[in-house]
Amino acid sequence: MSETRTLVDRLRGKYRVAIRDGLGPAGGEEPDNPDEFVRTFQTSPIQHEAAAEIERLREALAVIAGGDGDPAIIAQQTLDGTEGG
Repeated sequence: MSETRTLVDRLRGKYRVAIRDGLGPAGGEEPDNPDEFVRTFQTSPIQHEAAAEIERLREALAVIAGGDGDPAIIAQQTLDGTEGG
């Protein structure tokens, strides 16, 4: 999992901890990954806004990196909040 993905998860109050003690899960583990404990905390709305903004910017970078469209136009649309328009 990328560092940005874990940052976005933490901003949303979701913390993941690998289980490496050899004893296995003891509840709270991720259904898709039984070797990972997941704890969720309540977070403020601004943290969710920050997480959404990070994801929006990463999506724009992925489009630019993929060679789809003019990077200058995509960047300006992203800054203006008009991407795809």
